Amino acid sequence: MPIASPLLNPPVADDSQLEGVVGAHPNPGVTGSLSTVEGDSPREVFGESDTQPSFSALMWLRPNLRASMLDAGFFGLTLGLGETFLPAFALAIGLGEVVSGLVTSLPIFFGGIVQLVSLRALSWTGSYKRWIVAGVTLQAMTFLPLIAAAVYGSISAWAFFLVASIYWGSGMAAGPAWNAWIGHVVPQPIRANFFAKRTRVIQLATLVGFLVGGGFLQYTKGIDAVLWGFATLFVVAGLSRLACSIYLIKHRTSKTDDDVHPEPARLMETWRGISSKSRSLIIYLICMQACVQFSGPYFVPYIIKQLNYSYAAFATIIAAALVARVLAMNLWGRIAQKYGTDRLLVVGGIGLLPLASLWILSPSLWWLIVVQMLSGFMWSAYELAFFLMFMEELPQKRRATALTIFNFGNSLTWCLGALAGGWWIAHFGTSIESYHSIFVISSLSRFLCVGLLWRVVAKR
Repeated sequence: MPIASPLLNPPVADDSQLEGVVGAHPNPGVTGSLSTVEGDSPREVFGESDTQPSFSALMWLRPNLRASMLDAGFFGLTLGLGETFLPAFALAIGLGEVVSGLVTSLPIFFGGIVQLVSLRALSWTGSYKRWIVAGVTLQAMTFLPLIAAAVYGSISAWAFFLVASIYWGSGMAAGPAWNAWIGHVVPQPIRANFFAKRTRVIQLATLVGFLVGGGFLQYTKGIDAVLWGFATLFVVAGLSRLACSIYLIKHRTSKTDDDVHPEPARLMETWRGISSKSRSLIIYLICMQACVQFSGPYFVPYIIKQLNYSYAAFATIIAAALVARVLAMNLWGRIAQKYGTDRLLVVGGIGLLPLASLWILSPSLWWLIVVQMLSGFMWSAYELAFFLMFMEELPQKRRATALTIFNFGNSLTWCLGALAGGWWIAHFGTSIESYHSIFVISSLSRFLCVGLLWRVVAKR
């Protein structure tokens, strides 16, 4: 639904992961986590070896930071008005509940594959900035076929998956480049405060876009024009992502800062070179992801088709998780500082165990809002904990490749979990009982990951 280090405009919400927050990126990003440690010494967060900005980067600092904030705001609108509504669009255009669930899973696996080769492909362009802008622009263009589908009222499942795969693939391919490039743009002493503010901009823009989009879809459904409503949302989302490209272009860096200096992308060598604790953490995270995605992608069809909630109610339920995540950030940051990241990971990891099964206790709107707020609260602890652990454990020179390994494994298990859940619903039928069963199985399977969690926190 989205990792540790500044990825290309990291998403707002679980970024793998808030229960039921679909359409989120598969790479939980630094921006969500840094906001919890605002005010800390940047050396404590980033380490001594991070890239230092050049004189030209300092000279252009103020306009660069302003451009990055505007980029963040438009990215939030892209999430809130476009990406998050893809599963709902699949239902509205008649592709069915299984396709609605898989649209945020199968394409992300394609994105993970693309990211594996992106580090090497980046060297072909010779410029971080050109690669990033190209990826973001291509991502903006993927809204065009979605707009056409909404206007004409039909799209095949394979075409829908193809468009979604290009959307996520282009965004994820730009991630490692943004990760390396932004170190030259934002000086180390101000990173924590800057990314904290940037995160809040993304979160606010996403929340506003999502609530406005849900209300607008509810209005267009009332006048029997809901597909035109989706077309309008996708137009605004595509233009917003295009605006991101414009503000990325406005960033000014020296040629030295923009030149690509890729680390060797020898995956197995990197895997053996990172600490035992890092390897245990990656294994735990990708196994937990499979358990989560067995049920997570099917929350939207459950809400819209099985419980027959309106688009406005659907937007309210999802927004509850986003709001809770924002409110919890500073609390978890203080806990991490006082008690350490290991304990925070235990709190978050244990808190995730029962969440999916709580959905079945009541179909009440208020109950679902409460569950989603609890979900946002726990996922924010989990995300912050493993972000900080990656920053502590992964050496700078291996970080990009190590995160690429994680992102691929994360995408693979995301896809496998969603496929297993989709098979279950297809095999046993799209009844409310089928949905309840995958929610319970998802929660029970998470308990199998507790042993992996203890292996992580037991290592020093």
